[in-house]
Amino acid sequence: MEDQFPSEAADLLVKKSFPWAGTIIFVIVLALIGAFSWKVYHYYRGIQDGTLNVDQVFASTRPSTEAAVASLAAHAKGSGALATNDDPMLGSATAALTIVEFGDFGCPFTKSESYVMHALAIKFPKQIRFIYRDFPLEELHPGTTLAADAGYCANQQGKFWEYSEQIFNRGDLTETGIASIAQDIGLDLPAFATCLADPAADEEVQGDLADGYAAKVVGTPTFFINGEKIEGAIPFDTFVQIVQAFNP
Repeated sequence: MEDQFPSEAADLLVKKSFPWAGTIIFVIVLALIGAFSWKVYHYYRGIQDGTLNVDQVFASTRPSTEAAVASLAAHAKGSGALATNDDPMLGSATAALTIVEFGDFGCPFTKSESYVMHALAIKFPKQIRFIYRDFPLEELHPGTTLAADAGYCANQQGKFWEYSEQIFNRGDLTETGIASIAQDIGLDLPAFATCLADPAADEEVQGDLADGYAAKVVGTPTFFINGEKIEGAIPFDTFVQIVQAFNP
């Protein structure tokens, strides 16, 4: 059995030897918190006023993402169970490359990737199958679950992509904002309202959320590229390389 120094004696020894230890530690902790808060504020202001690119903020995470992308050709063999037939899709159902994204309508990075995926589908209409699945992080983005439910209902009328473009561009996740989008994109409003009231809408969204959690999704966007998981935003040029690797 290992000998241990009695905790009471240790506390007494510290107090006698270093009477200012607690104060010094407290000051250090405050300084670290202050430095972190200033850095977060600096990033926020820089992104808001356009002097700092989001890519600069997350440059330190890029090597790990690039490493994951580099391993795709060697390991990604199938579409995986996360590829569904009832969620919104772009591209071709018979494509060699399936990209499943778990996204959140309140997430700015999901928003930026929406432009990337639309551009990719335009460039490679037969080479990719892109499937969007909901992963609403309600605690971070209040209203995003309702927005996801409404996306399901827009999809029932064949206008999910028109809806998603507007919800991302406007950023209004309120009932009023969603109703305005539904009207502007020409949805059948009574049918839309009936759909939103139907538990099936939220059940679909919660099903996506549960599948995401089961696949260890913790944030948005998270991609599954032929079954291989890659977290975070992926640049368009990198996606082009991936598509070309699977469509030589």
